[in-house]
Amino acid sequence: MTTLSVSKQIKTAMADAFITKAEAETVVKEAEKGRLTVGEGKAIADLFDRGNRELPPGMMVTLAIPEHPGDVVMEAGANIVLNAFFAKHAIPAGAEKKAMLERIDSSLAKNGWGTPLASAPNVKKLYLVRLPYPEGVADYPTRNAFVDVKKGEFYLSVSGGLVAPGVLPTRWYGPNKLGDTLPKGLRETLEANARSIVSRDAGFALTRSDAVLVDTIKPNSRGNFDVVFKVAHFLSHSVRARLPIEVDACGRFVAAG
Repeated sequence: MTTLSVSKQIKTAMADAFITKAEAETVVKEAEKGRLTVGEGKAIADLFDRGNRELPPGMMVTLAIPEHPGDVVMEAGANIVLNAFFAKHAIPAGAEKKAMLERIDSSLAKNGWGTPLASAPNVKKLYLVRLPYPEGVADYPTRNAFVDVKKGEFYLSVSGGLVAPGVLPTRWYGPNKLGDTLPKGLRETLEANARSIVSRDAGFALTRSDAVLVDTIKPNSRGNFDVVFKVAHFLSHSVRARLPIEVDACGRFVAAG
């Protein structure tokens, strides 16, 4: 259909600040009536983000009301419906965002930022994916990828860095081909074995703490993968350490640091 009709369905669903599974299904059905547009995909991705704000460590939601104006409370079934929609159409949102970040990182690790462009490309109909700052690196430039999911390509914008944003013009690169997907089961293996990798292999004592895989899994020039594990206290959730570790394609420990 049109972005307008999908937006109307979203507005109706958000009227009581609570999104049910049935309401999510209605929104998705409206979007899939005809050829799905990027505008419709963006509108549904925005709805998902409104209902899935990241909370600071240790904070809990105890009331079925949104924390910020314009946010919504998302029923678990609604999240499942929207994540299935994102996976079906390769939209970099919800649970699909990490997978897209990993494909972008894979491309950048192999090819760098890509071909410099003399002027900014038209990215209005592309999906924006904000790239996280590298662990432990200060004054790193802000990087945004604009993804064409149909062509399997993305443009990269780079701004700021050692100077304040806006002092230097934004630099553009691309189009770059998206990298390969991760080896099957790698993320699941790392999540399941986080504690043993950190304590047994890396030798970090997990006293009253646990280890959790964070950030994206990035391929490196040695054919392995760089990952980061967060060590946090059981009760306070305060972060004790963030440990960069190198693993192979099967999720086995290679080196720490």
